[in-house]
Amino acid sequence: MTEVVTGPLQVITGLVQDFQAGQRDRAGFLSGLDVVDQYLEEWSVGIDSLQAPPNYLEGLQLQEASQQGLDLFAQALGELREYAESLDEGRLELALVCAQDGHDLLTELLQVSEANLARLEEDL
Repeated sequence: MTEVVTGPLQVITGLVQDFQAGQRDRAGFLSGLDVVDQYLEEWSVGIDSLQAPPNYLEGLQLQEASQQGLDLFAQALGELREYAESLDEGRLELALVCAQDGHDLLTELLQVSEANLARLEEDL
């Protein structure tokens, strides 16, 4: 089983901690969110470019679920931008829940993919 040590969730959490501790000002925090957003957009384009065969339902489902995970991170970034302006703790809480949900979904998909690969290797 793969354990994700550094990913979008950890980067986002670090940005929030730095902002709250005063180690990043609002502009620096927003700039960090922009960098995460760029990476997520690149990953999204990569997922969109994958072409699962139409008769491979599981592949199509994995592709859709991957995009859902990235969409949850995008929602988290939107909430964090609002938080940066308003300092509304409710926005921060929602953002962190979305980021955690996105992380959990993508981690689960990674585990499913690894299990599928192991099954394939066993069949060979």
